[in-house]
Order: sequence, then C-alpha cells, then structure tokens
Amino acid sequence: MRWWRSGFSLLELLVVTAMISMICAMGLLRLGDSLAAAELSAAALELAADLRWMQQASVNSPVGAGGPFYSLTFNQATGAGYVVKAGLNVYKRGAFPDSVRLANLPQAVSFTAFGSPTRAQSIALKSLRTNKVRYVIIAAVTGRVRLSDSAAWESGE
Repeated sequence: MRWWRSGFSLLELLVVTAMISMICAMGLLRLGDSLAAAELSAAALELAADLRWMQQASVNSPVGAGGPFYSLTFNQATGAGYVVKAGLNVYKRGAFPDSVRLANLPQAVSFTAFGSPTRAQSIALKSLRTNKVRYVIIAAVTGRVRLSDSAAWESGE
C-alpha cells in the first residue's frame, strides 16, 4: 500500500471534528461564566473604592469649616449605576457593566466629618448571567468598607 492511499476516512474525520466542536463549546460556556464573575467583582471593587475615597475625603475635610458634604446616590430606576457628589458638585458617575445590577434598593450613602457612616448598610450587586451576588458592606461604627459573598456582618468590628 502506498503512503498517499493511507489516510483517514470521512467518518473518522467527522467524529474527530464533532469531538473538537463539543470541547470548544464547553470551553466557551465556561469562559462566559468567568467573564460574568469578573465583571461582578470589578463592579463591587470599584464601588468599594469610591466609598473608601468618600470616607477618606470626609475625614480630611476641615470640621466645621463648611467643607463639602460627600454623598453617593444610586440610580433607583435602573439599578445600573451611581453618582458621587461633593457638596452640589458631581465628582463621579459610576456605571455598572451591562450584566451587573443592584439586587436591593440601597439608600444614599454619606459619611460624617470623622469618617463614620450615617448608617450601616449592605449593598448587593447581582450578576444577571450567573445570578451570583457580591455585597459591599459598610460597618456602622467604624465605617469599614468591605466585600463579601454574604450579606451578614459582625457587629463587633
């Protein structure tokens, strides 16, 4: 038998092509879940960073000098973003990725001149693709801002 006549049959090629296609399809599904998880984490990290910046800016503001009052309000209609204000001036407009929305309707967040929040709060961000939730938690007394996979927080922080 000559070397150019020894090859693969059409059936063998179809079976191998089908197997490779199935492996690629499974990989693409996993990739989509990974991207959704990364978008959720990035949105939670950005929100936590903006809250920490607000807290630090309120600590650095002179007490009683009429410095700017820092607040963060959420877009209650769509749950797709938030606005950080220093006094009446808009400091930043934050937008969540298309696959991330607020899971709850949080109240506006503000900090006192000493960096303490006006209330403890748990802000839930939800991935629309995977239904996973990440929480940005603000402790009542210390004002500590942290991320968690659960809404509960310890009272003795």
